[in-house]
Amino acid sequence: RHVRSKIAIVSYVSLLFVCISVYVLQKITKRRERFFDAASQTTTDYAVEVVNPPKDARDMYEWRRFFQQFGHVTCCTVALDNE
Repeated sequence: RHVRSKIAIVSYVSLLFVCISVYVLQKITKRRERFFDAASQTTTDYAVEVVNPPKDARDMYEWRRFFQQFGHVTCCTVALDNE
């Protein structure tokens, strides 16, 4: 009977250890996921799309000059009839 209670205690402690370990590893993984997501930036993070621009506003250099008043512009493309 004494041996059974020791086995039960060891099993309970082992289960508790595994549960806590899984919880801690999940927290660490989430934290690293947020860090890596913030560290990897793509062009879509800073892209601006103008839908249905006026027909006379087709000059990409004009668009570039307009958006440069708000910050650095790396690339400017005007897509026409792209619905």
